[in-house]
Amino acid sequence: MEIKEENKEVENNVEEIPTFKGPAEEEIPTFTPPSEDEVPTFRAPANGKIDGEVCYHHPSEPAVAHCVRCGKSICKDCAESCSVDGGQYAGQNLCYDCCKALVEEDKRKLQKDKNKIMFQYILTIVGVVIGAMMGASDGPIMALIFAMICGSLLVAIKPIGSALVEVFKGVFELASGGSIANAIFNFLTGILKFLIVAVQCTIRTIAKLINYTIYIIKASKAIKQDMEALQQLQDFMAYMEVAVKNRGVDLETLMQEGSELYNNSYARVLRDSGEEAADQMLRRATTTIAENGEIIRNFVAA
Repeated sequence: MEIKEENKEVENNVEEIPTFKGPAEEEIPTFTPPSEDEVPTFRAPANGKIDGEVCYHHPSEPAVAHCVRCGKSICKDCAESCSVDGGQYAGQNLCYDCCKALVEEDKRKLQKDKNKIMFQYILTIVGVVIGAMMGASDGPIMALIFAMICGSLLVAIKPIGSALVEVFKGVFELASGGSIANAIFNFLTGILKFLIVAVQCTIRTIAKLINYTIYIIKASKAIKQDMEALQQLQDFMAYMEVAVKNRGVDLETLMQEGSELYNNSYARVLRDSGEEAADQMLRRATTTIAENGEIIRNFVAA
């Protein structure tokens, strides 16, 4: 009896165990993906947005000035480093592009002047040789006189013509039966003018050739200085490009052997002597280009 009652109790407990009923098919939630227009996109926030003009060479920097020659906008670093202390653009700013253009213009001008001057040298030497040969048969004095005149032919054509007119007047008057005194006077006046012209032209020619020689020496030296100055400006531009890309990296790391700034003249001065010395070097560079340009541009080869 007891066993039967226990079995009955177990059966009653089984009936009381809850069973899981899944939701009806229509009640199962489904995922509907959003349309393409509803998909959210991420936009990075604007970082360091600049209101107004930016530097032509460094677009991440605001402009504080303009190049006096071309009007390009330049940043504080460019303005402080590339200001001009002397010459035509004293107290103003020149951008890197204009400094480079000025050097190229000066190089072309110097080459043209050299060609003109070389032509003058050749004409003078040829004239001296021809004149010496013409007067050699009449002795060394006449050879020297003819050499001086022919060597100075380009500057002596008009005065020589005037002197020869006086000589021919005397000869014509004598040949036409005119006054002998007048003929002799005109002839001697012509000869005297001729000699004076010879001396004057010789002095002018010598002075001109000396002036040409001095100019070529000075201008060639100026171009050499300009190229060195331009290299310093190029190094500054290279430094700025690397510095902007590597904000927060110390200069010593950027100048490690084999790096872009390893042989950079601006970076070396900046590291060894500080920013003021580095900027002063660049101001000297722009001033050198401006002042040397005046030496070349103001010269006229006669």
